[in-house]
Amino acid sequence: MGLMPLLLRAADTLERPKILGIAHIAFYVSDLAKARSFWTDFLRYEECFHLNRKDSNDVRIAFIKD
Repeated sequence: MGLMPLLLRAADTLERPKILGIAHIAFYVSDLAKARSFWTDFLRYEECFHLNRKDSNDVRIAFIKD
């Protein structure tokens, strides 16, 4: 008996934890203003903070929480 059947048998009995939630997710969007409006105005989530571009006051990243 080689090593491979033993490894396959061990993998069959492995119990994986249940997913209890999602802590973070990121979306890359082509229009950040529209995406912010969708999440805050339409879905009523809160924008907790945002990061501006270094060379201007344009928003580069927006952080939304439920």
